[in-house]
Amino acid sequence: MRNMLGMTALLALAVAGLAGCTAHRAVSQARKTTQPPAMKQATQPPTANYVPCTAADLSGRLGVIGLGAGQYWRHLVLTNSSGRACTLTGGPSVIIGMRRDGQRVKLATGVPRGEPTYGLVGPANLQPGQSAQLVIHTTTLCSKALAGRVDDYIALEVGIAHSGLMRINFPPARPYDAICGVDVSAFGIPAHKSI
Repeated sequence: MRNMLGMTALLALAVAGLAGCTAHRAVSQARKTTQPPAMKQATQPPTANYVPCTAADLSGRLGVIGLGAGQYWRHLVLTNSSGRACTLTGGPSVIIGMRRDGQRVKLATGVPRGEPTYGLVGPANLQPGQSAQLVIHTTTLCSKALAGRVDDYIALEVGIAHSGLMRINFPPARPYDAICGVDVSAFGIPAHKSI
């Protein structure tokens, strides 16, 4: 038994030593890296080059999900499905949630001051077939969520300035839970893509 404890302690020290070396090497490697291409781009934001996109010009779909530290964000992808170039500027005028029973609920209006960009650069100048994104953000740590309550939506309607709403559906088995409220980002193109 004593030998077994000694072997376990020796193994734990070896693993800790390797982990420390690995972490030290990762930190020193990180210091040597250069800025990613997106960081080298000019800090001047793009200008709007085309007529404003309308809701009728766009189709929407769900993008990537981000999770961390009780936060949940979802990218919504808006594609120029028209036959002409257009520009998305600012952010959605409104986000409306659609419940299973057909009830529509206003979840957000405009982009809150200080809302992160989530790596999106706008305005988004879109040729036919090109896409822009926006991010909807919520938390899972409000008192209602911690009490087990949910407020599920099967679709979101995104308000496009002065032109109407476009709908993005969620899979039936995975509705969007907005029990803690929703914030929304401005429209943009991911900074790692060319603009």
